[in-house]
Amino acid sequence: MPSLSSPEYQPLTQSAAPSGQFRPQAWDPWLSLSQIGAVQAVFYVSATTFLAIGSHFLQFPLSLRYVFDPARTNISSSDGKWLIAMYFLNALILAFVLSVLVRRSKLCLDFVITCQLLHLISCWCYTSFFPSSVSWWLVQVMSAIVATFLGEYLCLRVEMEAIPLSQAVRSDV
Repeated sequence: MPSLSSPEYQPLTQSAAPSGQFRPQAWDPWLSLSQIGAVQAVFYVSATTFLAIGSHFLQFPLSLRYVFDPARTNISSSDGKWLIAMYFLNALILAFVLSVLVRRSKLCLDFVITCQLLHLISCWCYTSFFPSSVSWWLVQVMSAIVATFLGEYLCLRVEMEAIPLSQAVRSDV
């Protein structure tokens, strides 16, 4: 019987750990910043795409004011209703983007809140006043909830996929 000091009973150290890890443990700020930038870019590209589709079919002028002016988000006009629908469609796109780019369910809320915060700051800078429209705030909160929950669900599906194991024979096992 081997003794406790033999190599079979030694604890696994960092140098003896397998080279392929599931996820690196080091914080990479450039990765986080690039993911935030990509999520924000997709947020605005999809918003302007939906805006262009709506302006074509509903015959309202195509302007960035519809994306950045909170006063435009209301249920009293057809373009305001389309903007509300645009934000919810955008939440679906955002959830899919989170599952592709971020791939971590516990980070979905962080990325959605960051995206919404940057959008709030953009709206504030564009209009030169802090958004006070109740309907805009309601739409932003509800679309953030949809994006977060759907993003977490999609990321959980990605996280639960089987991890492929190498077919190579290891001699150190």
